[in-house]
Amino acid sequence: MSIEEFAIIDCDNLESITISNSVTNIGDGLCYRCSNLKNIYVDKNNQYYSSENGILFNKDKSKLIKYPDGKINKQCIIPDNVTDIGEYAFAACSSLTSITIPNSVTSIGGSAFNSCSSLTNITIPNSVTCIDAYTFMRCSSLTSITIPNSVTSIGEHAVSYTHLRAHETDSYLV
Repeated sequence: MSIEEFAIIDCDNLESITISNSVTNIGDGLCYRCSNLKNIYVDKNNQYYSSENGILFNKDKSKLIKYPDGKINKQCIIPDNVTDIGEYAFAACSSLTSITIPNSVTSIGGSAFNSCSSLTNITIPNSVTCIDAYTFMRCSSLTSITIPNSVTSIGEHAVSYTHLRAHETDSYLV
């Protein structure tokens, strides 16, 4: 069974979901703007997906697929085994002020942090070479972003509608 992109969207009353063992594919944007979603559970017999602390991962936990919008945590420390942050993975997580990205991460999907309205600063590790389009768009509290020299491309509108000034981000472009 496959769950299409944005299959569940704007469900403000949804607090948890369970992914059955028959799900083989999950499209990007799962549970987008579900402001009260606190936990995503995955059947232990699912061969493709897993969850830890209510966060959705692929089976071997190398890809973080969805951090629930309604978690009340102020900070998230991404596990060291994660290499890929999926598209829309943290989008609309309004309570997060801090996200720690480990050096194991090499890929950050488009819109990964879009509309994280409380996020104030973030440091991209040296392992990342590309920041996709819309990654930090509408992070209205974002005042500082550290982008290493390893980043060779930044997608369109990656930091649009933030409190960053153009001259602050220009120095990071390589």
